[in-house]
Amino acid sequence: MQSRSSVYGTLSAGLLLIGIGVILLLKLSLFPAILAVLGISSIVAGVATGRGWYGVQSGLWLIGLFFLFQFDILWPGILILIGVSTLIGALTRPMLRRPASPNPPETKKAEEKPPQQ
Repeated sequence: MQSRSSVYGTLSAGLLLIGIGVILLLKLSLFPAILAVLGISSIVAGVATGRGWYGVQSGLWLIGLFFLFQFDILWPGILILIGVSTLIGALTRPMLRRPASPNPPETKKAEEKPPQQ
């Protein structure tokens, strides 16, 4: 049986190949479109490795940069992208953290040695 990470890693690679195929099929400009494909793949890879927040954040930036370059609105758009990134980070980062264990592992206390005489 494959591990969860292996399955999602394969899924991420498959999405990347499909995305590149769609770019070539639709004859889109490779540079901005590849950013969106990498962004989607990054989100899947982040979830696969258990680092979902980092995948979402990097995916948001790559997809956002795709739109900024595609529609040539780099200067005002980058300010909007920073704002959206900050808002999404404030709203989702606490939700993506792993919950604390209700029973933290007990720490072993050092055995006390009686004083030597």
